[in-house]
Amino acid sequence: MNWLPVPVRACPYRHSSLRQHREMEMNLLNIRPACIEDLHFATTLVYTNMRQYYIDHGITWSDENFRRTWESSRGFITIKANTRVGYLSVTQEPDFLYLHDLHVVTGHCGQGIGSFMMRFIMDQLLTAPSRRMRLKVFRENPAISFYERSGFCTVFRDERFLGMEYKPPEKSVK
Repeated sequence: MNWLPVPVRACPYRHSSLRQHREMEMNLLNIRPACIEDLHFATTLVYTNMRQYYIDHGITWSDENFRRTWESSRGFITIKANTRVGYLSVTQEPDFLYLHDLHVVTGHCGQGIGSFMMRFIMDQLLTAPSRRMRLKVFRENPAISFYERSGFCTVFRDERFLGMEYKPPEKSVK
C-alpha cells in the first residue's frame, strides 16, 4: 500500500493570542429558546447548582415550583458544540426585567459562558422601556462578584439574599 503525504494544516490558534483563541471558542456558543425537552436539563442544572444553598438555609427544593417558574418565564439554553452548557430565565415585569436563573454546567465554568449569557440578556432582552434588570442571589454566592463586574449594584440585603439591580449608563447627548 502506498501512503500519500497528507498536507498538514496549521493550527488556527498557533499564531493567535489567548484572547483571539477564546473569541474563536465563543463563536461555538449559541443561545436558543428553551423548549419542553429542556425542562429536565434545566431542573437538574439549577437544582445541582443551588442544592447546597437550599440546604444551608433550610429551604426545601420543589420541582413543582421550578416548573411553575419555567412556565411563567422566558427560558433560554446555551449550547456549545452541540452540548447544552447553560440555562437562563427571565420575566418581563412592568418596570424591569427579572433574572430568575443564570446557570452554567460545572465542567464549563470559567470559560466565559456566563459572560456570554449576560451579554445576550443585555443586548437582546433588556430593551426599552424597562432598561433595568433585577435579581436575587444568596449572600454567600460567589456569583455576586460576577454580577458586580457585569454592572449590578446591591439595592437590598436580608439574612439570606442580596437584591441586585443593573441599570445601563445614560447615553450622553452631544
